[in-house]
Amino acid sequence: MAFLSDGRTLVTEMGGCLLTIADDGLPPIFQQGGVSGMMEVAQAPQFAQNGWL
Repeated sequence: MAFLSDGRTLVTEMGGCLLTIADDGLPPIFQQGGVSGMMEVAQAPQFAQNGWL
């Protein structure tokens, strides 16, 4: 899971999908804790300029 500078949250799924969650909070299923899916994802240092992860 990564919290982006524009307020969105990125969440990985076990099947390999990357979800973008709006800044209004995570659905309850993601609030249970633990790590699964594709593991970690992070925004690049210059995400605001290039949008890279």
